[in-house]
Amino acid sequence: MKVRQILYSFLAVSLLGACSDTDPSGNFSLNDCPQVAIRQLVGNDSVVVCNLDLIKDTLNIPLSQLINDFKIIKLDSKDEALVKSYFTHITDNYIGVYSGRMIPYKLFDKEGNFLRTIGSIGQGPNEYTLIYDSQIDEKNKRVYLLP
Repeated sequence: MKVRQILYSFLAVSLLGACSDTDPSGNFSLNDCPQVAIRQLVGNDSVVVCNLDLIKDTLNIPLSQLINDFKIIKLDSKDEALVKSYFTHITDNYIGVYSGRMIPYKLFDKEGNFLRTIGSIGQGPNEYTLIYDSQIDEKNKRVYLLP
């Protein structure tokens, strides 16, 4: 199963890598890409065969194909709000920031205003030494941390 996932990932990257540069008007479509792989039946097995000559080294994809809008949010700079961010969890109304180690989880609103620190560093109740993951549940107004 894992080999199949790796093969499909390679195929997807290969298909994208085969695409030519975008035209001057900025239009981009996967229909502009040549077909670099086909599925063939070999014995009782289905095999994906790639024509590597059609794959290019680079691909120019306009940023507009990846995102619709973009906003830079400056987070509050109060002393209690400072965090060295490695991980960020963003929802419609909140931004959660944590580093994974020795810095408590910080919660900001969607405008970047510091709201609160969730828990603290330690080994007692409501304390943790590191965070592996987080989830913000806006509907129930909860923040879930996986310490």
